[in-house]
This record gives sequence, C-alpha cells and structure tokens, in this order.
Amino acid sequence: QASMLRVRRHRALTGSHDGTLKFWDVSAGTSLGSMRGHGDAVISMAVDWASRRALTGSHDCTMKLWDLDHGRCVETLHAPGHPAFCLAVDWGAARALSGSWDCEVKAWDLQCSGGLGGFGGHAAPVTCVVLGWERRRAASGSADGVLKLWDPTSGGELWTVEAHALKITSLEADWGAQRLASGDDGGTVKVWDLKASTCLSSFQAHNRCIAGLSMHWETQRILTASWDGCLKAWKPGQDTCVLTLTHAPLAAVTCMQVDWAGQFVVSGCAKALTVWDLASGAELHKFAGHEDTISCVALESE
Repeated sequence: QASMLRVRRHRALTGSHDGTLKFWDVSAGTSLGSMRGHGDAVISMAVDWASRRALTGSHDCTMKLWDLDHGRCVETLHAPGHPAFCLAVDWGAARALSGSWDCEVKAWDLQCSGGLGGFGGHAAPVTCVVLGWERRRAASGSADGVLKLWDPTSGGELWTVEAHALKITSLEADWGAQRLASGDDGGTVKVWDLKASTCLSSFQAHNRCIAGLSMHWETQRILTASWDGCLKAWKPGQDTCVLTLTHAPLAAVTCMQVDWAGQFVVSGCAKALTVWDLASGAELHKFAGHEDTISCVALESE
C-alpha cells in the first residue's frame, strides 16, 4: 500500500508503432485518452510536463509539437528523408535535436518552428542523442558505435571516440556531473568522463540490446532495460547488479523511464506498460491499450 501511495499522482505518455499517443493514469493503470496525427509509427518523444508540451518523431518524416492540455497538435516540423529515430529537447532554450538514418543530427528552433541546420560528422545512422543547449553540449551515438560530443550552438565537433563495437542504442547525460552513459546493441554499458574524454567503466549489463538507460549520480545508480526482457539496477564503478526486474511473459523491453525520487519505473514491453517499485522490486501495474509495440514513454512526477 505504501508503494501505491508513491505513484498516486503520476501520469505517463506513450508513443507506439500504431501511430498514436496515449495518456495513462499510472496509479490506476487506466487510459486517459489518445492523440492521433502522425501518418506512421511514433518512434521518439520528449515531454515538458511543466508547460504541457510534447515533441514526437515518426517514420512519416515529421515531428509534431503537441498541446497536452487540449490533446492536439499545434505545429508540424517537416524533415524529408529524416525520420527522427531519436529526439532531445532543451525546453528552456526552445531547441531540439533529432537523429536519423541520413547520418545527420539536425537542430530545430521550436519557438520559430524551423530548422537550424545539421551536424554531418557521422558515417552511419544516428540512433540516439542527448542535449544540454544552455551548457553548449550535445552528444550523439550512431549505428557504427561512434560517440560524438558537440557544441550544438555552432555545430562544432568537440571529440569523437569509437565507443562501442556494436550500434549505440541508448545515451544518458548528467551535464552537471560531466558524465555520460552509453548502451549498445549487445548489452554493454559504458560510463564516460566528458571533461577528460575517457571511459570510466565498461560492463556487460545484458545479453541483448540496451533499450533504455537512466543515471542517478546522487544515489550512484544506473538502471538499464533490454530486449532480454529485464530491467537491472547497477552501482557505477563496481559494475554490480543490485536489482533485477523481469517481465512475465518474457518479451523485449522497448522503452523505460524512471522516477528516482519516487523510486519507481515504467517500462514498455510489446503492447503493454508496466509499473515497478524500485525499492521492493514489485510489479505494481500492467496495462495495455495500444494496438502495436510501445516505442517510447515519458513519465510525469508531481
């Protein structure tokens, strides 16, 4: 019962290959409504709950800005040949980055709803991106395992490293701590010191693709989600797994988001969303509603 109280005020937004977005009451495990607008699968998402806005990317080569209060699309950004495999937004600066199979990272002005140009340094599709616009830092990972650090305000490349032997599938940055975590298609996770441009730690977290990654340096924890059907909590530096959460029936985890303060996590697996208690490892809820795979999730905390 105590675990349920911690998640009572939370909502989530999911995007799916069925082309829809869905709101959820995380505590009750019920759908609060759907939004439609994309002509193909929704594959990436960023949400600012404070301003009630979301940005989504799709295989239809558009990005859409949504008014979450009214459940409607307020702007569409067109990116021919650039379906946004990944998105990162600095809502305070009204800037966004997207990555795609054209091997480019593109910058966007959300206030003027226009493109700011592209960073063309990758030789393979860009699979993940993180952004700290006001700190003048961004990082991107690609299908050939290359990791790049950028100044997004100028498009200047700061450093490049052949970080992984396989495709980089997930990135998470703590710009204040100058740390970056990367996960790859084979289940390896690496932690980077951005100031020194060095790898601090490398460990085999899973035996399949890392689909989600979250860091919390205050408590020295990393949470990973994988196509092997598991979520695992790790202690950085020691490379020690301190908790394993397993989906039943076993199926690939496709996305994840964590509330470290509330000590719970939501994960997408096939067409269902699952809510977990990180303190006890208990499964709190599992609920479905999408007609195809859930590809991305954003979690509100109050």
